[in-house]
Amino acid sequence: MKEKFFNWVSQKIGVEKERIASLFWAIVIAVLIFVIYHFLGEKFFMGAVVLVDMLLLAIIAIFIYFVANIAIFESFFNLEVAGGLSLLFLIGQMYCASPFRNVMTNSAFQWLFWFGLAYVAFLFLKEFDKQLKKYFEKFKGKKMDAGTVIVIVGFFFFAILLIWEIVIVITPIILNLCVPPFI
Repeated sequence: MKEKFFNWVSQKIGVEKERIASLFWAIVIAVLIFVIYHFLGEKFFMGAVVLVDMLLLAIIAIFIYFVANIAIFESFFNLEVAGGLSLLFLIGQMYCASPFRNVMTNSAFQWLFWFGLAYVAFLFLKEFDKQLKKYFEKFKGKKMDAGTVIVIVGFFFFAILLIWEIVIVITPIILNLCVPPFI
């Protein structure tokens, strides 16, 4: 039945069968715009347009946020990055529980901790670079228009925001170590 209807419409108006659904939704949207504009007034119509625009912008921003978060989490929860960070914190907590601490071992622990943290950061950035190449390979060879630039800037804004949130969560753990690793 549905196939017959699509064939009949396709023959009557000369539209390809695959585009009939898009045509239907375009007609429905046009009728809704007509009804809202003519029966509810211009002020209501303009308010509805602004509301729909804001909702679409919010949906696009949320989508970019989720894509950036996925890229960060895939990089951060890589086996080497997550394992290295866990090992650093385990070594730090075990060292703090040890009764055999002195000035020389404190200094060695600080150096080991910061070197390990720098190495984990390097592994994270290497994995994040892989994720960036995966997500942005579809932009290669394309002209950079304003929409593409906004998407890329939004992606990096949300990625930096999430990295900052991770740093805020990890900082109290580092500060809670028995030897301040900042000296």
